Amino acid sequence: MNAPANSTKSLVQTAIDAVNHHMREANLRVGDTLPGEGYFAERLGVSRAVMREAFQALAALKLIDVANGRKPRVGALDGSVIATSLDHAISTSQIGVVDVWEVRRTIEVRTAMLAAANASKAQAEGIVALAERLEAEDHADDQWPAELLRREQLRTEHARR
Repeated sequence: MNAPANSTKSLVQTAIDAVNHHMREANLRVGDTLPGEGYFAERLGVSRAVMREAFQALAALKLIDVANGRKPRVGALDGSVIATSLDHAISTSQIGVVDVWEVRRTIEVRTAMLAAANASKAQAEGIVALAERLEAEDHADDQWPAELLRREQLRTEHARR
């Protein structure tokens, strides 16, 4: 349990980091069980109350599932948490739509890389055929994304004045 420590972090944040570190190092997958609060409290030298708060925070983020009487489990990805965070960031002008599109592009590229690495030959051929069909189609609205980006950039510039 040698998660990186930072003296400016709260005990709860340090505990959250330790649980995340444990999940990565143990190569845990969705549904796998985690040690309980007592295990982490003992190894980190913190109280069970600190661990309880850390587990509650992780559960709120849907990173773990906790229920009375059973060991915590690694949680499944929940897009609503990401969507809520992005919505908050946009509505409070912390980021703009352009930033979200950049994140989306990064996710799409990574997803495509994973799909290509894990695809069967038949799946790869199907993807190539679909791409060729889409490329052959006439897209009258190809300028729509660029126009939307231009408008968002203008809106963001005006909002900062």
